[in-house]
Amino acid sequence: MAWKFRQERVADGDVVEPSEFRINTNEFVSELNGFLDADNVKRQSIGNGNIKRNTFTELIGPDQENHGRGESMFIFNHQRGVGWQDTALMTPDRNFLVPTEMDTLPQHADSSLVNAAEVKGREIEANGFKNLPRVKFSSDQDGLAIVEFCGSVSWSKWHYNYSSFPDQDVHNFLDSEGPTIGSLASDDLLHPRAYQAFMKQTKNFKVKGMYILCSQWRLTLNGMSVAESGPLGNEYQSHPIYLCGTAPVLKGRENVAKIEGRFFWYSPGDDISIEASGWSPPVKGIPTLEDFTGDTYRRDCLLYSVNMLVTYRKR
Repeated sequence: MAWKFRQERVADGDVVEPSEFRINTNEFVSELNGFLDADNVKRQSIGNGNIKRNTFTELIGPDQENHGRGESMFIFNHQRGVGWQDTALMTPDRNFLVPTEMDTLPQHADSSLVNAAEVKGREIEANGFKNLPRVKFSSDQDGLAIVEFCGSVSWSKWHYNYSSFPDQDVHNFLDSEGPTIGSLASDDLLHPRAYQAFMKQTKNFKVKGMYILCSQWRLTLNGMSVAESGPLGNEYQSHPIYLCGTAPVLKGRENVAKIEGRFFWYSPGDDISIEASGWSPPVKGIPTLEDFTGDTYRRDCLLYSVNMLVTYRKR
């Protein structure tokens, strides 16, 4: 037990009140009322079996089970509006919508594959927008929440705007006319640019005014941003992301930690940005067919192999 000193000293003949006795007694009672520390607990006297699980630290996983297994794939087709988004189209069938398979789809597209892609796309779109990974937990004590998120981001060469799936007439036209239309290969017609960067040709300084399609990600806890990435361009078709942030939590409240993303065109030269949902610059020189209205520099984004954890450290 730690050293405890008498707070009030009473001598013979003093007139005292009960509080003066209670102050001294509380010095000892406090040791039995939860105020234990290294001064009054012998080393290794309390083992793991004597402590209830999650007494000091609690590890909490995603609210949705399939997020924890990394099975979900989220599709951002720039149709959800501006600003930070916490919902997206989702499919648990990663065997079908893996980036490599969909990106090479135009190179070996036959009627069955294109039709299957369109049917699958309609099914995903019909399911509506789903929540991005999030963790919900109740805090029974004041403490600190450490929020971590990891996943992979991929820029698709393919349109996941499902109304834009190429119909079979386009492929029949390409097959009948040969591998090229004019000076453009058939692959270029469907995904002409691996790097989504638009330079307006009417500007004198085209590189300075170039716009690059970027993504940005952040972690929020109860609506407050605790970790945030900068603009991430599409120089790499796929790349991992990892975010970690901390924030205090209060006793007796329901908490929600979640990942959010936004998409925009950023101009490093002019330091300005345009929301991706509001601008889809067309690719010049792509011939317009009766059933195909051309292409755009804008490409959709995928988020997959996700996992999210909250470490709740209690006081």
